[in-house]
Amino acid sequence: MQPKAFPISPQRGAFVSIIDSALVETGLADDWLKSLSLGGGYVWADANGRRPIIYHQNKLENSIQHLENLIVISGRIVDFIAEDLTMDTVDNFVEIGLLHDIRKITIRAGIDPKLQPKLQGSLDRQLSRRHGSKEGFIVKLQNYQKYILCIVDM
Repeated sequence: MQPKAFPISPQRGAFVSIIDSALVETGLADDWLKSLSLGGGYVWADANGRRPIIYHQNKLENSIQHLENLIVISGRIVDFIAEDLTMDTVDNFVEIGLLHDIRKITIRAGIDPKLQPKLQGSLDRQLSRRHGSKEGFIVKLQNYQKYILCIVDM
């Protein structure tokens, strides 16, 4: 049985994790997630497609066996970006990343496949010159207009 996604209002300091889509397709994702120590629980922000996403208040513990195989990436929300990610706005995404000492931002959102490598390359080139210390990623949730910038926390 597929998990059901619910609209959420993300908050800074909370966490977003992308779950392995094969685990979700098996119908075992909820059982596995319930076995983790997520404290206050989790909510499916997007349960379909290539990037199933959960939203949760507590950090995933590194000590959990095989966590890295079933969680694609997990991070703490540090900012929200209200504009679309385009070649005209990529510099703004870089500047916001720099405010958070980020050296790499990985795009984890649905972007036109022809445009995605150009955007990722621009982010990589610009941030690599600036000497940030953290890795980040951006996602865009269903029914939420802003991109969410997260600092990797795994």
